Amino acid sequence: MDVISVADRSVVSMPVTPPAEGVAFSRDGRFVIVSDGLGGGKILDPVLRQSTVSMSPLAPQQAGLTVLRAVAVPAGQRSLVTQVAVGPVAFARRAVDDGAVEAEYALPAAFSRVYGWDVNPRSGLLVGAGIGRAPEQSAVVVWHYSDAFAIETLAHPGVRDVAISPDGTLIASVGGGALRLWAAGSRASMPLCSPVSAK
Repeated sequence: MDVISVADRSVVSMPVTPPAEGVAFSRDGRFVIVSDGLGGGKILDPVLRQSTVSMSPLAPQQAGLTVLRAVAVPAGQRSLVTQVAVGPVAFARRAVDDGAVEAEYALPAAFSRVYGWDVNPRSGLLVGAGIGRAPEQSAVVVWHYSDAFAIETLAHPGVRDVAISPDGTLIASVGGGALRLWAAGSRASMPLCSPVSAK
């Protein structure tokens, strides 16, 4: 990883192994968190130019399998969330201080993996685009953030990405030619965009 100074454009290289799939800043901006896409990674201090915490992967390496967003640091939290690309665990919540696993979010059996995802502790939710065995089996998976239980699935064939509104009241999902908006805690959605046919 190269850290480039905005002030003088100087470059500091920090080796990251295994290769990183995602990056996020800690909320206070002091640390850079890189994730390997397998639930592991490192917490780096760019000022000291060293790794402060190493996090072990939660799944074995698989060639050619990547994630859309490997790590997030939710606002107001002393935790970070890493995505696991394969296996029975979809996400891990880890302590920022030492990288210890605080919770594992199990992947429901109906899904092979999660693609896009978002987390909003204010709403108490973590959501992911659950990729089914066939596109019509895909759905938005909703986990309770604090206890890591999958609490709901919202049918959305072909879903690829999801987002939670900043106030935590809405979930947006996109894929299969449609954008859907869900009221948090409701199974009813309103398709906002119709599929566009090629002419």
